[in-house]
Amino acid sequence: MENSLLLRSPNWLGDAALTLPAVRQFTGSGLRPAVLCPEKLRDFWRLVPGLGEILSVQPRLRDTAKLLRAKKFTAALLFPNSLTVALEAWLAGIPRRVGFHGHRRRWLLTDSVPRPAPVAGFIHQTRQNLELPRLLGVTGTDSLENFQPVPRPPADRDLAARPYLAVCPGAAYGPAKRWPTDRFAAVINRLRAADRDLAAVILGADGDAPVAARLAIQCAKPVIDKTGRTTLAEFLAILANARLVLCNDSGAMHAAAMFGTPAVAVFGSTEPALTGPLGDSVSVNREHVPCSPCFLRACPLDLRCLTSVSVSQVTNAAVEKLR
Repeated sequence: MENSLLLRSPNWLGDAALTLPAVRQFTGSGLRPAVLCPEKLRDFWRLVPGLGEILSVQPRLRDTAKLLRAKKFTAALLFPNSLTVALEAWLAGIPRRVGFHGHRRRWLLTDSVPRPAPVAGFIHQTRQNLELPRLLGVTGTDSLENFQPVPRPPADRDLAARPYLAVCPGAAYGPAKRWPTDRFAAVINRLRAADRDLAAVILGADGDAPVAARLAIQCAKPVIDKTGRTTLAEFLAILANARLVLCNDSGAMHAAAMFGTPAVAVFGSTEPALTGPLGDSVSVNREHVPCSPCFLRACPLDLRCLTSVSVSQVTNAAVEKLR
């Protein structure tokens, strides 16, 4: 199967990170599978040891299929549960196509399993992903509990002189996953009052700029705002070498976990039992209120799941991680 296996990456950073234990079922067995991913995630996959070629999804479906057909893969493992992803492999003529049922694509797959129904209780997404290598007869030891962090990339030269907090107040999913900025600021202010050498760097995508600007104003000391000003490679390097990451349930949380970076994350409308971080470097802070988890992008009520998480709770978790 070596050099003939294709792994189709999820389209989002956090989801991609949650496939790593499954990916390591192959790389840990000495295989070097290729990865197909959106162009925006190439820098993520370049950091994962043991992989072969990293290919980019093309703007048009037929062009992606043409690219894959030329590589003559014999098997494709498809992590995303979408019709388009299955069509990529089917149109490329890859003989064996492995993935989850759903989205009217079962007929495009040669080997498939259903994703667990919600009524069966929450099964972590990592455990679900581990079912797919087994369909190809590949098993290993990497799992949610004994996850081995990915090697850290070199530190950002501009930030290497002093320890820093990496603060990611955004969440692409929506406001129901964003802890209020005044609370982030309160935690940052307390931590920097206790350690005068601690810098603070705000990170995020272009869409997080308004949230980041609001947070910067609320901080008692100047911060470095790199929101929308980093490549993914730079973003990951800053997270990997931070003294501590403060974040929501977001791609930043999963990236911190990927490197084993100490982090404190706040969960809102989502469920840690389903999409919590890998390993034990991240402290998850979540208050289970009667309406949670609702999985809504925007709260129709009063954001009680987020506002129930106190500044003191997050500060205490951060202090523990900084020891």
